[in-house]
Amino acid sequence: MRYIPRMENPIIVASGLPRSGTSMLMQMLRAGGLPVVTDGVRAPDEHNSRGYFEDERVKSLEKNASWLFEARGKAIKIVSPLLQYLPEGLSCVVLFMRRDLAEVTASQSRMLERLEAPPDADFHNLETLLRAHLREVEQWIKDRPDTAGLFINHGEALRDPRRAAGTIRDFLQGLGLNVRLDVEAMAAAVDPAMQRQRAEELDSKPQQSVLRLPASLYARLEAAARSAGFDNTDDFAALLLEQALGPQPSAQSASQSEDQAIRNRLQSLGYL
Repeated sequence: MRYIPRMENPIIVASGLPRSGTSMLMQMLRAGGLPVVTDGVRAPDEHNSRGYFEDERVKSLEKNASWLFEARGKAIKIVSPLLQYLPEGLSCVVLFMRRDLAEVTASQSRMLERLEAPPDADFHNLETLLRAHLREVEQWIKDRPDTAGLFINHGEALRDPRRAAGTIRDFLQGLGLNVRLDVEAMAAAVDPAMQRQRAEELDSKPQQSVLRLPASLYARLEAAARSAGFDNTDDFAALLLEQALGPQPSAQSASQSEDQAIRNRLQSLGYL
């Protein structure tokens, strides 16, 4: 997260990976009183019952992004792969929704199944690619001139939407923006059914055993993740497993339990 003392009439971008909670973030901003840019072309459906809050022009930003200057002072949804096309000279506040990558891929797979499209079953490689993409995007946000970024944890926003709403309000006001968001209305915009949907999506994908680690080891893993600069412990654990077992484990390495592999890798790095 990077603070800039004051910004003059920036565009406010709700961003993140597809299926990471960007529509929910737009719902919160609109409910709080912030004007939003949306054309209503993509109607609500079973995957997003309260709407997608998208503008079709965003899909063509690579060809024409000049119209974004007219959206200053408003919120607009731009998924992370398209952030690179924001025009130079446009002050920008990026509210970036971070969601556990296992949940993102599970949600994408569940949507594809409902659309009767073949899902990408190679979750490990997909998560590795997404993780690398997120590192690039976060660096881009830090390096881009006249840009401020706030990273919001999707799971925490679902569990405590009022706290997430207050954090967003305080961040925008800290930048000197004249916004008076209604925190209670923002929190109420978070559909409690999203928690149930989140659980259903996770049930649709076999999970790694990271969450079943012994409590003492998981506590060490959390501390190591924070020390290494990771906000998500499971992302850090996945990286350790890849380092220990390789992207395509051999028969010998695959026989090694994941918790033992993580323990060994933590020990080799000096965390145990």
